[in-house]
Amino acid sequence: IFMEYIIYCRKSTDESQQKQVQSISDQISKCIKFAESHWLSIALKPQNFPFESQNELIKEENEQDRYRKKIYDDYKHLFIIKESKSAKIPWKREKRSKLIKWVKKGKVKGIISYSPDRQSRNLLEGGEIINLVDQGLVDLKYSNFHFEPNAAWKMMLGIWFTLSKQYSDKLSEDCKRGIDSAVQRGR
Repeated sequence: IFMEYIIYCRKSTDESQQKQVQSISDQISKCIKFAESHWLSIALKPQNFPFESQNELIKEENEQDRYRKKIYDDYKHLFIIKESKSAKIPWKREKRSKLIKWVKKGKVKGIISYSPDRQSRNLLEGGEIINLVDQGLVDLKYSNFHFEPNAAWKMMLGIWFTLSKQYSDKLSEDCKRGIDSAVQRGR
C-alpha cells in the first residue's frame, strides 16, 4: 500500500535565544535522509497550508545561515510542520493539535519525526500518540529510533516518552538549582 508521510519537527526554544538555532533544519535534513533511505514518499505541501504563517515564511526566506536557507529552500514544497514550542505541557502546541485532528480525520496517515521526544515530552500526549497507533490511524517513523506498531515497540515508545518527561523535568530542576545557587553567592 502506497503511503505519503509528512514530517513533524519541533524545537523548544525561540530562535533568538540561539540555543537550538539549527535544530529544525537539522531535523528536516535527518528526516529527509531517512525517508530517502527507506523509500518513503513525503507528501507535497497542500495549498492554503495551515501549518505556517506568513511571518514564518518571511523568516525562512530571509535566513542568513546558508545551510539552513538551503534546507528551507530545497524542501519548502514538502508537507513539513515546523513548531517552536515546548512539549512539556500537554496540548499547548497549536500545530501539533491541528496535526492530531488531521490524523483523526484521515488527512494524514504517516508521520516522520527525528525522535519521539520531538512529538511529546509529556505522558498525556505520548499516550494519545500510542492510542492513534493502536487504532491504526497513523504510521510512525523516526530517523533515530526504530519503531514497529506492535506491543513491544509501543511499550518502548511509551518508555521513551516517560524518559523524555524525566529529562525535561530534571533539566528544569538543575537550572533552578543553578540559579538559586548563583543568587545565594550574590551573582
